[in-house]
Amino acid sequence: MEDKIILLSPQPQKQLQVYIRIANYCLVYYKGPVTYFGSSTKVTEYMIAGKTVITTPHMFELIQNQKTGFISSTSEVDDYANTIRY
Repeated sequence: MEDKIILLSPQPQKQLQVYIRIANYCLVYYKGPVTYFGSSTKVTEYMIAGKTVITTPHMFELIQNQKTGFISSTSEVDDYANTIRY
């Protein structure tokens, strides 16, 4: 999977739109249990850009699994990686 995913270091804000535009999928990972209800600006920005978002259960309010994106069943790294492979 390493040859298919590029993990970037922090980038200048102006540069981010270039990366989002060329991405096939946008990954949003939150570790730990879901203990709050919230939203992420980056998830909505990715969706507005027409990108498929792959995320953890933290974003269940924004993503409809297998319709508007993909949600791993837990925040465990292996589970999240399996969702990406799906």
